[in-house]
Amino acid sequence: MKIDILQRSEIGRIALAQWQQLSKDSVFINPFYEPWCLLPAVRYLEPHKKVFIVTAYERDRLVALFPVVLKRAWLSIRHITIWKHSHCFLSDPLCLEESHLPLMMDAVAQRLSATLFQIKNHSPFPSSLYTGRVGFVITSTRGAIFNTGNVQRHFDALPRKRRAENGRVIRRLMGSGDVTYLTSRNVSDIDWLETYCALEHAGWKGRRKVSIFSSRGASRYYREVDAEGRKMGLIEFQGIFEGSSPLAVSFRIVSRDCAFELKTTYNEKFKKRYPGVVLELLNIETLGKSNFAMVDSCTSSNNYLVNRLWPDRREICNSFYFSDSHFGRLVKSVFETAIRLRMRFSDES
Repeated sequence: MKIDILQRSEIGRIALAQWQQLSKDSVFINPFYEPWCLLPAVRYLEPHKKVFIVTAYERDRLVALFPVVLKRAWLSIRHITIWKHSHCFLSDPLCLEESHLPLMMDAVAQRLSATLFQIKNHSPFPSSLYTGRVGFVITSTRGAIFNTGNVQRHFDALPRKRRAENGRVIRRLMGSGDVTYLTSRNVSDIDWLETYCALEHAGWKGRRKVSIFSSRGASRYYREVDAEGRKMGLIEFQGIFEGSSPLAVSFRIVSRDCAFELKTTYNEKFKKRYPGVVLELLNIETLGKSNFAMVDSCTSSNNYLVNRLWPDRREICNSFYFSDSHFGRLVKSVFETAIRLRMRFSDES
């Protein structure tokens, strides 16, 4: 296996056709590392970070790809993490075989002289990948749908009080005036991204300067992702409108037969009518009529709304691999002790 570590400025050396084929054949589905999402991320996001693109080839065929960032933390220990920028919600590498990953991680750590290799927010790997390498795995869950055919049964099985509350908030918003639920699948003459960004920027994210419009890099990233994604049918928007005024807007990206719910925003002037909650309910109901094999909410494990409404939970891991050296084993021991103490004190509080 030939392993290359490219600087972000060298990403154009990767053959696009091979990268696209790897995205289709990868054992892990991760749209954030597909070319239409990763290329603009490398161009526009977090330019201050030392990002590298790791590729692996067998007989000139691209068999694995993922971005990494080199940094120092924890007493200036040199370590690598698979790059999960602020608009990326999954760090699963693209690879044809899971067995490629340990060799690649070892090679990257050695070439970049790193003691620790971390993978944040990834799907569970087979236990064989952890043998002799992993130092610690922290797991959490987030909302998901594993069988869209079960969505209606999930809603029907909710406690009667919750079902009544869901119906009440929908009727309160959707039954007043000219309020409609629209999607980009059915309505194409709306500039959906601009509508989303303007609504988001008008709310608390704009005031705190964390909206898409607050960052030139994020704006350019999403515009390019939106343009490429719409051409390929891989980005979908949904919204609740009163006439032509948006009350809430959300969007997802699609990879193969999986969907990833990226962002939702709402008009804060209507917050007492819960437009964000209604949009979430209508989106889940619509997903129940789709044929996605899996839908990932892309939210944190402590998101109250998602945990309350979504039928399933997806396990997400944060893995730490330490070098097989005296120093690596020492760092692993110290790190594990620190994590256990932090978890213990957290439980006690």
